[in-house]
Amino acid sequence: IIKKHYNVYYFSLEKSKQVIFEGKSISSRYLAQIFGFQGSTPFVVFINEKGDNLGAMPGYLPENRLINALDYLGERYHEKKISFSDYLKRKQK
Repeated sequence: IIKKHYNVYYFSLEKSKQVIFEGKSISSRYLAQIFGFQGSTPFVVFINEKGDNLGAMPGYLPENRLINALDYLGERYHEKKISFSDYLKRKQK
């Protein structure tokens, strides 16, 4: 799921490195500021291919919750106006 739909960035306030975002080289620290990273790790930000912020999940996520979120966004259920909770209910059936 991750390789098919996502780019992955590592955020750390202690160490900053250069990353490519929207075709530009910027520091990972600056990218973290753009998306509201406040220092609690892990911090997952979901961004579409246009650079729009689809949402964020701060803190640890159990594996199944993360996989469901990645699948929900990767398969574009949010564009079909299906809420995440409705998506989860459909998956359980």
